[in-house]
Amino acid sequence: MNLEGMDLSLLNLTRVDFRKASFKGANFFRSDLEGANLAEANFESADFSKANFKRADLRRAVLKDVNFEGANFEGANLEETDLADQVMKNADLSWVNFKGANLSGADLTGVDLSYSIFDGANLEGTNLARADLTGASLRNANFNRANLKGAHMFRVDFRQVDLTGAIIDELPF
Repeated sequence: MNLEGMDLSLLNLTRVDFRKASFKGANFFRSDLEGANLAEANFESADFSKANFKRADLRRAVLKDVNFEGANFEGANLEETDLADQVMKNADLSWVNFKGANLSGADLTGVDLSYSIFDGANLEGTNLARADLTGASLRNANFNRANLKGAHMFRVDFRQVDLTGAIIDELPF
């Protein structure tokens, strides 16, 4: 399905099935995609600002150059998704599945990532300053050179995490 460049703003698209669809350059401003199946869809250069992706399935989706300002991804599945170099300020990313995702170089400054799963994810060089990682699982994740200054890291699973060169105030052990 090709919906490139479409204006889908302010629409109720809850639980739609748009697997493998192309939304390149589409506008989802304030759209409701709660529970939608968007696995392997292409959202390159799309606008997700203030959109609701709560519990949506975005596994292996293409999310390059996307505007995430104020979007809600609470409980979404972003497993194995490439989010390298994305700016995701003011987005709600709590309870998200980031297993095996690439978040290298992303800007997650002050973002709510509480209870999210980052097992096996790549967060090399990611800015997580003042982010809330309460209750997150970071097993086998790569935080090499990540900025965790001022991050809230209570009840975090740090097993086999690579923190080489990471900037950290202190760990809550």
